Amino acid sequence: SLQFARYLPVVVDQVARVIVRVQPALAGLLASLDARLNIVTTDELVPPHDCHCPIMSLPWVLGVERIDPSGPYLFPDTTKAARWATELGRRLRPRVGLVWTGLQSGLVDVTSDMALSDLLPLAAYDADWFALMPEVPARDAGFVQPFGLHCVEGRLADMAETAALIANLDLVISVDTAVAHLAGALGKPCWLMLRYSSEWRWGRSRSDSAWYTSMRIFRQTRAGDWRSVVTAIQSAIEELR
Repeated sequence: SLQFARYLPVVVDQVARVIVRVQPALAGLLASLDARLNIVTTDELVPPHDCHCPIMSLPWVLGVERIDPSGPYLFPDTTKAARWATELGRRLRPRVGLVWTGLQSGLVDVTSDMALSDLLPLAAYDADWFALMPEVPARDAGFVQPFGLHCVEGRLADMAETAALIANLDLVISVDTAVAHLAGALGKPCWLMLRYSSEWRWGRSRSDSAWYTSMRIFRQTRAGDWRSVVTAIQSAIEELR
């Protein structure tokens, strides 16, 4: 939904009324895309309409022949972003958002999820680290303090709130989750930690993204090898210093 929302304003320009049905966590954020959109959630009944199109089919329906790696096309709520800015206070060092695992809704995705302990080498760098996840998995709780990680559990109720926090960060480092797409859609620098057998949307070997101009991709060199990814990110951090 975050990836293909970029095409919704094009539809609005051609159709009298556009209803967008999305997950509840996205409703507030997508309202920033175009005021003409009628946003409903998957918990609501769909209003009467003349036709329906899955959001991932929009490029085909619109005759899009080339990917436009656009960004930003989503924007944080200014009031929410200002509240986070006040809470975080004066910036003393780089602020980095971190996502090492996806939504904890069942079995752990062992191919794309990481353990927080895998990322401990990054804690050596002088930065303020923020966990951009609704909750820290129990298996990782013991590594939060050694990492010096700021946890905002219970605060990121939806993607609009997450976007407001990201607006106050300098960089997002994430595995392949919705937050990576959110950072790209916001135009925020994002380093994507990608498993060896990645999805079609990230291509086969490129280190940039066809979809987001602000994204840089760090790929596993072999299945399950997160160490090489973390080592590459350490080198990239050194380049920034």
